[in-house]
Amino acid sequence: MRGHIIKRGKDSYTIVLNLGTEPATGKRKQQWVSMKGNKKDAEKRLSELQHQLDTGSFMKPGKTTVNEYLQLWLKDYVYPNLSPRTAEGYESIVRVHLVPALGRITLTHLKPEHIQTYYSDKLKSKCLNRRCLTSSRTVRRHHMVLHCALEVATKWGLISRNPADAVDPHLNGT
Repeated sequence: MRGHIIKRGKDSYTIVLNLGTEPATGKRKQQWVSMKGNKKDAEKRLSELQHQLDTGSFMKPGKTTVNEYLQLWLKDYVYPNLSPRTAEGYESIVRVHLVPALGRITLTHLKPEHIQTYYSDKLKSKCLNRRCLTSSRTVRRHHMVLHCALEVATKWGLISRNPADAVDPHLNGT
């Protein structure tokens, strides 16, 4: 069996994925993922996680950095679902701005304060990497890309809530 579901409470379940055995020790490896919802939701999530295991896109929650997640998001979500030009624009924002500023943070440890500081720094500096931010509109676009990426991470069960929900990209009334 590649995985199973354990009922924890009224509307909470734990999905246990079997990841195989550790070659060096022979010990069984498992990944436990908690979730809220009904049993049908848990079964659907189990199916999604098993598909990720099959395709090699599964990432252990808690150890994934923002950089690692954004690269996976671009590959598995952005390029298949958006126009090539839009996807290239998203990739540019991720590569040039988001990864250098937030990429080293563990995805589960990304907090609204990190994001708010990033927006504030962008608005204060006006010019970074030979590219000038001419208005808060650019920061709002960065917010839209990051918010979308983190919304998908929430749907995929990598984080429990979207930290960008608690951030205002419209600083200083702009």
